[in-house]
Amino acid sequence: STVPKSLEYFYYKLFRRIPYIKGGKILDVGCGEGRFLEFLNKKYEGIELYGQDVYDIPSNIRQKYKIFKGELQSIKAEDNFFDIIAKAL
Repeated sequence: STVPKSLEYFYYKLFRRIPYIKGGKILDVGCGEGRFLEFLNKKYEGIELYGQDVYDIPSNIRQKYKIFKGELQSIKAEDNFFDIIAKAL
């Protein structure tokens, strides 16, 4: 899933607010088609990317990233497991 030019500027502004944490874990809440995950993957190296959504997520995104399907509160993770939790669009 490529990032449309119309979203690149928005993603870039959000990206600038996310600190780089080598080996860190970022969760994209409501990841949808995975566009923000794809954007982050190009900008950061050495991080783990996770996505969550209640809707079906394309198989290419499910294969590339760790995806949780369902409600956000249903994610079973230890406290402070994620270094950053982001919501793009």
